[in-house]
Amino acid sequence: MILQKRIAKRMRSAMTQEQMTVLEMAEKLGIAKSSVQLYLQEAGNPRANTIELIYDNLGYPLEELLNKQDPIPDNDPPDFLSLAGSLKTIHPL
Repeated sequence: MILQKRIAKRMRSAMTQEQMTVLEMAEKLGIAKSSVQLYLQEAGNPRANTIELIYDNLGYPLEELLNKQDPIPDNDPPDFLSLAGSLKTIHPL
């Protein structure tokens, strides 16, 4: 699951920086538009050679994908349950 999330974040980042549509991203990567859509939704499960193709065509080192420290900024909204767990409760129940 972490792998799909990192791939999706890298693809979204590249699309934002270059102002690309899903179709333009698919053409740049040389893969089907439907595959790009799946990967962006973190629903796809790309093969190793597809992952390598994505990173090569986007110009990012493949090693970054396996790095424990996430180099891609996380713009996702915070998880409510994790925030709520860290707050002091007003009511004891």
